[in-house]
Amino acid sequence: MESQYDHKKYEAKIYDKWEESPQGQLRQDFMNKWMNKWLGEFYYR
Repeated sequence: MESQYDHKKYEAKIYDKWEESPQGQLRQDFMNKWMNKWLGEFYYR
């Protein structure tokens, strides 16, 4: 159980670092744009 928790903490740490980095920011923007475009076409056709 403890090891599982440690693994989750480790994952979260990497995720935070990635989001803080410029690449993470770019990826976030790209995903948001792509999702908006896809959802827009899907829902508001």
